[in-house]
Formats: sequence, structure tokens, C-alpha cells
Amino acid sequence: MTAEELKTKVLKCIAKKQEGDYWDFKRQWYEIDNEKDKGRISLLHDVICMANLIKDEDGLIIIGVDEEKDCAICDVKNDPNRKNTHEMVKFLRDKPFDGGIRPTAYVESIDIENKTIDVIVVENSSYTPFYLTKDCFHAVKAYHIYTRVGDSNTPIDRSADRDKIEALWKKRFGIEKPVLERFRIYIEDNKHWISVDGAQSWYYEFAPEFRIETEYDDSRDGYEYYCLCQVSIHGPGWYWLRLKYHDTLMYSTLLVSLDGGNFMTAIPSQTEFFGSVPFSYYTKEDINYGLYLFFKKRFDEKMQGCYGYKVWNSIVPIMQSKSEAKDFFRWVRKQDIVGHRPFSGYLPDKYKNTGMGDRLVEQYIQAQALSEMLYKYRSEMNNEEKKGEEQ
Repeated sequence: MTAEELKTKVLKCIAKKQEGDYWDFKRQWYEIDNEKDKGRISLLHDVICMANLIKDEDGLIIIGVDEEKDCAICDVKNDPNRKNTHEMVKFLRDKPFDGGIRPTAYVESIDIENKTIDVIVVENSSYTPFYLTKDCFHAVKAYHIYTRVGDSNTPIDRSADRDKIEALWKKRFGIEKPVLERFRIYIEDNKHWISVDGAQSWYYEFAPEFRIETEYDDSRDGYEYYCLCQVSIHGPGWYWLRLKYHDTLMYSTLLVSLDGGNFMTAIPSQTEFFGSVPFSYYTKEDINYGLYLFFKKRFDEKMQGCYGYKVWNSIVPIMQSKSEAKDFFRWVRKQDIVGHRPFSGYLPDKYKNTGMGDRLVEQYIQAQALSEMLYKYRSEMNNEEKKGEEQ
């Protein structure tokens, strides 16, 4: 979520004048740097509870709100125990989480009423339940599953009720999610997709009714601008990819095969237009991004030597979210997009000195420029965040 979206959500939480099922108020920061373990115990316990939310929400630990004083805002700008994202990551890094999979948490600062509060955002995850394999600080227990119900965390000396633990495992395996959401989860589990007779079709080992099927489309022989990243004289190959649950078609998209079939991927499903010039990209929320990773992981060794594979993300970038894409395009429209740069792709002879060829080259060059500007944009955003943390 963007900083503005987070601020809006936090203000709504504060306006309720009480804690809730995904947010918690703290008047001041945890004391985790002294020899006493109380602050470290509380922080670790709170983070695990927020990581194990049953609902699909980011957990919010809002620091600088005094619930006992009608949720008054308390400025944490000079709090000696204040921490940033790097320190939060460092705090969680050495904790003995099962499988080495840790909650993802970061710190954002928000200005309210001319005061600064901090928010520890614990990202929603399908890897629930998070739990420890060894006791931490003699208090946060190994193999105890902590969660949050209503406005209360699971007591530190207990494990959650059985029905809550069951719900967290169901969340992990997507059992109660719609079929397409389950596809998203299963596609991430790349190694458990089994090829059907060695063909370009697969079923999921633990739920064979989930299938990925491909079919060559011999009616297509054209180019999109991102096809110019290959060096093969052969044109791209186009395939239909279909996600099927039993025999029901749940989703379909196109695959493109480049460099003589050595590089195959799902096409980007998001497009932004600059005038009449399209710019295509993935977002991490898209199922096509999951399919891009599916083929990347499955055929990584085969793809390593392909030029198209190496430069693909320099013309088809990956946005963290639709919100990032929206903010980036708003920012980029204030900049000089293309400027002067050489064409570094491969244009087939049949398109040379043609209007279609000129358009493909223009789109390719703009895509390179925009992808480079995305790095610049992210760098600027990171620098602004660091300045905010230092102030």
C-alpha cells in the first residue's frame, strides 16, 4: 500500500477510538536495547500475532497513540527507542521461525496534527501460521501459534484456539479461497507441478484437479514491441495458456516464445498508454506475474543463455503494486520520457523501412526509457523515506 493509503487507513483506525482486529495502539516505542527482555518480548509477540491474522489484512502496530487518553496523538519524533525498517528487519532476522520463513515488517512515519507517529506494518502473507522452533527471551514460546482475535492477542503463555489454528492453515493452502486465488497460491509452489507426458501442460501434485494447459496458436505470427528483444531470425511463437479446475476454464492468457523457443513467458497483462504508444508491465498482484515466475523458475537453466531472457525486464518491468504503477505514471508524466537513445533490439527484415517497424521501434525505445525511469523514481522515493527517518 502507498504512504497515502496507509495514512488514510491509520486515521480511520484512530477515529474508531479503540483497537481492532488488525490494528494495535502503543503510546511509545518498545524498549528493546536494554538488558531487560520485556520490550523485546512484547515486540516479537505483537509482530507474530499480526503476521498470523486470519483475515487478509496487513497488521498495523500504530505507535504514538494513547488509547487510555481517548486515542490522543503522542509525538514519537524524539523517542529514544525509535526504530526504522532496517532495524526491524535486523530484529526479526535471527529469530528461529519454522522453515526460516519470517514475517515481513517495515516502519512508516506519518504526520498527524503536527506530530509524528510511526506504524509497524506487518504484511499479509499466505505463509501462516508463523511460529518459533525455539523459545525466545524465555517467554515467546516455541511451537505456540499466536494470532489476534478482535482487539486481543493470544496470551503469550498459550496457543491459539484450535479453530483459529485450523483457519490459519486453511489460509496457507488457500482452502477457503476462490479457485483462481488458489491457483495464484499453487503456482508459487513451482516444484510440485507435474508435467503431463513431458508436454507443456502440468497438474498440481497435491490437487490434481488444478491444471495448466498450453496450446500453440498457429493463427498468430505478428510482433509486439517486446518481441524485439530476441536475437533469433525466427519470429516469436504464440501459445494459449489455460488454467483449468477439473474441466472448467478459469483463466486464459497468451504466452510468447522467443529465441527459437528457449525463452517462454506469460505476456504482461497491464498496459499504460502515452499518447498512442503502449507500455506493458507486470504488477505483483497479477496472475500473469505469477505465471512469469512459474516459467522463469521451471526453465531457468534453459533460459540463461537467451538474450531475450536477460533483457526482458529492461523493457517489461515489474511494479510492486497497482498503486506503485499509478504513482509512477503520475510522476513520469512530468518528466522527459524518451530523449535520444539508440535502438538496441532486433527488427526483422520484413518490418524495416515500414510504418509498422517504425512504431515497434518507437515503443521499444520508450519501454527502455520508462523502465530506466522506474529505477530513478524508486531511488527518489527511497531517498525521501530516508530523509523522513532522519528528521
